[in-house]
Amino acid sequence: MVQEDGFERRKERRILAVFFILSGLITATWASRIPDIQQGLGLNNRELGNVLFAIPLGLVAGLLLAGRLITRYGTWRIMLLGCLLLAAMLTLIALSGTVWQLVASLFLLGFFRTVFNLSINTGAVELQKRYANPIVSSFHGLWSVACLV
Repeated sequence: MVQEDGFERRKERRILAVFFILSGLITATWASRIPDIQQGLGLNNRELGNVLFAIPLGLVAGLLLAGRLITRYGTWRIMLLGCLLLAAMLTLIALSGTVWQLVASLFLLGFFRTVFNLSINTGAVELQKRYANPIVSSFHGLWSVACLV
């Protein structure tokens, strides 16, 4: 068995940390924009609640496919693609001029959120197997700190 280079492991850990931070920043950015989006489309609280229900529908749809995508294309490819598409959903949401466009955008936000989330967590678990101590919680801590920014 070939001894693993510690540099590669640390590099992978730093890259994963960046992805967790980006995930937290994207989540916080979306959450901070909800009142503006509500006002921009003239939605009352009931209508907003109905529209926001598209997110968990997208999350469930993402759960149905994310594992297969990660298995077929690899954790890192799906991680990068998921991050890019999740960030793109912020733009799509901002450009939504109608309620139905917003619903579709939020569904996709939920979908890509799950795909990205599962890929970064899969990457973290795979990396943790190469460390003597648990490290996944440090990634989740970075996500939480990024949400506060």
